[in-house]
Amino acid sequence: LVTKYMIKRPPNWLKNFSRYEHSIGVFLLLKNLGASKEEQVAGLLHDVSHRALSHMYDWVVGDATKHGNNEEMQDEGHEEFVRNSDIPEILERYGYSVEIITDYYNFQLLEKDIPDLCADRIDYSIRQMPLELATEIYKNLGVVSGQIVCRDFGTAGRFARVFLQLQVNDWGSYQTSVRYYHLAEALRRGLILGVISPQDFWVDDNWVVSRLKNSGDSKILDILDFLRQKCIPPAKDGIVVYKKFRYIDPLFVAPEGLVRLSDVDKEFRSILEDARKQNKKGVVVPLLGSQQ
Repeated sequence: LVTKYMIKRPPNWLKNFSRYEHSIGVFLLLKNLGASKEEQVAGLLHDVSHRALSHMYDWVVGDATKHGNNEEMQDEGHEEFVRNSDIPEILERYGYSVEIITDYYNFQLLEKDIPDLCADRIDYSIRQMPLELATEIYKNLGVVSGQIVCRDFGTAGRFARVFLQLQVNDWGSYQTSVRYYHLAEALRRGLILGVISPQDFWVDDNWVVSRLKNSGDSKILDILDFLRQKCIPPAKDGIVVYKKFRYIDPLFVAPEGLVRLSDVDKEFRSILEDARKQNKKGVVVPLLGSQQ
């Protein structure tokens, strides 16, 4: 996707913000957009149930070789996790319902289905954009009829294109897919051998990875050595895996009312469909000697 807004930054697996910072960002974004305090609290807590390595865990328990591995398992069991923590006591002290706070469908600014804008989707994407562009997009967002929209056509077009570029060149790229697949294989093997346990995923990334590094298992260590490459060469043969297709097709304010970008921007509609078709083909991931 060659546009004037090409981004020069490290791939997603080297991003320099934590899920904690993302959660604070979602909270602040909701606050600045005029969301209720209840929705702000929901935003602050929306990712609290994510395990170590986050969506990598979805690949451990799911099957990335089947199209439709949507990386959404982390959101399942959110209410149960919150109920089993100290959070309910705090919520009840301030008059908030655990059941309401943990149900994303109660909060349309916090979470919306693809391709609409929501605070979660906005925060994790603009954090990975050049500051000038991220600031421009942020300043040109607003709330109309209870949903987040772009204030004009130009902002919608820039945001959608850069978001799609991040998907193609980062979140759903060859490098990311290869690393997800192989690290998930190492984690699965670690679970089978007892090197790690399901409970270890409730600690943090460094803890889980350190268990793998100290496993003494040659297959796990081979995978970790393979993943240390800065850039993994393209594969001609291997196994096809599928990454979640993330994109936005935002509504924007026009003289006639709210309009969806793809309805009026033929160029964007075309590159979006090309990217969607490419994603459906999957990514060929090389197998290591011990995996063949």
